[in-house]
Amino acid sequence: MHPCRTGLSVAAVARRVGYDDPAYFSRLFAARVGMSPVAFRRSGSISGRISSL
Repeated sequence: MHPCRTGLSVAAVARRVGYDDPAYFSRLFAARVGMSPVAFRRSGSISGRISSL
């Protein structure tokens, strides 16, 4: 299952993809995707937009 479609916290997703600092992961994610991880999850938009992280 894709991490964006689980009940995992942003911190847990950050750790699973190799980031020790969830705040840094969130900032990087927002800079690359254009929205926070929480907003991204709420939007339901996972179609290829996170491959560049």
